[in-house]
Amino acid sequence: MRARHWSFPVLLSLLATACPFPTDDDPGVEESSSTSGGPGSSTSEGNSTSSGTSSSSNGGGSSSTSTSSGAVSSSSSSGGRDGGIVVEGNDAGVVEGPIDAGAGVPNQGWIGGACQSTADCTYADSRCLTEAEGFPGGTCSQSCDLYCPDLDGPNSVTFCVDAPSGVSASAGICVSRCDYGLYPGTGCREGYGCQELSRHNQPETVRYACLPGEPDPQGTCLQELLAAGVPFEPTTHTDTHPDGHPELTCHIEDPVRVTGPIRGIPFRYTSNSTATPMLMSCALALALDKFAAILVESQVTEVEHLGVYNCRVISGTSSLSEHGLGTAIDLAAFNFVDGSRWTVNDDFEEGTNPTTAAGQWMWDLVNQLYDERVFHIILTPNYNAAHRNHFHVDLTEGAHFLRYQPGQLRIRDEDDHGPLRILAPNLSGD
Repeated sequence: MRARHWSFPVLLSLLATACPFPTDDDPGVEESSSTSGGPGSSTSEGNSTSSGTSSSSNGGGSSSTSTSSGAVSSSSSSGGRDGGIVVEGNDAGVVEGPIDAGAGVPNQGWIGGACQSTADCTYADSRCLTEAEGFPGGTCSQSCDLYCPDLDGPNSVTFCVDAPSGVSASAGICVSRCDYGLYPGTGCREGYGCQELSRHNQPETVRYACLPGEPDPQGTCLQELLAAGVPFEPTTHTDTHPDGHPELTCHIEDPVRVTGPIRGIPFRYTSNSTATPMLMSCALALALDKFAAILVESQVTEVEHLGVYNCRVISGTSSLSEHGLGTAIDLAAFNFVDGSRWTVNDDFEEGTNPTTAAGQWMWDLVNQLYDERVFHIILTPNYNAAHRNHFHVDLTEGAHFLRYQPGQLRIRDEDDHGPLRILAPNLSGD
């Protein structure tokens, strides 16, 4: 099919109508109340620990649980699981003192781990749900009203669910949530299936967790993510609206939490000391896997980002940002095996003729991402001053756009993926 040619003003008008990318000029720094991967974000959702305090930021509800290490003091964390019991609460974790995470077997001696008796579950208030109760190999648990404690180390995040038939319980039971990083291919121990379950006493809160039986069917994208070996946890996300824009809806298609390095490369929020799980669409997780494959070739050991999911509009507009769909990430810096750290702010050279090794690498990178269609929209410092410190990349449907240099776009015809065209302003209008 012959490629269509439009005048530059008409092209921009068509692109702006299809996908409001031109002014996505907010750096994308995420707010802990509505984002993933930034300060205050973690995997957990509202548990409490032996201190008896509730850390939930979504309305409280405590499950007073102690550990074998005795009482611990509460200390707020900026996100991540830094060696202790992590308390659930609106997906923001609080770590309450370091404790031994075990010998490296997932969930060993902890909720979700195998057991023959309660003696195998090495924490206070534990219970072994046995094979006689329908749990293959037995599973460590405890009673819960709403929340369950989490433990740092090779352990799944936990979830409080209704007790299945055949289990004698006056309350809910704690089980492990699905984790494809700990259990590749299945997300759960042998004999258990990854199932969509409601929280005990709070049925509107739904997560994927492990119970005996067959797993719930997974969509095509999640199957591809499994095949790619990306460590993730399938999750759910409640639609919400950007502040002041009830007419817009932030909806994540096939939401997942990427829980570990992708092809060995951690994606860390730049102001955090360690990488934390990132909430995003499955499609973005697949794109990041392709991105990581490119970075491995350059011996990149870590990516620093400025935000993934954030329910907001594009700055200065009333159009929903791709961050609000979980299909965008803002890339700030790259760390290499030799100890080098190159940042977009300091090392990207605006224009088309970089003169430094770092500038050339970044220039080649964004063009490779464009040529291989890893992302649909790529905004660099060449786009505007608001992107001076990061590359905004997203999966805007139907788009294929990179600011080539001031006044020029790189774009291909979407119908036939034809030859690259460099389009400059056409003052004659033809």
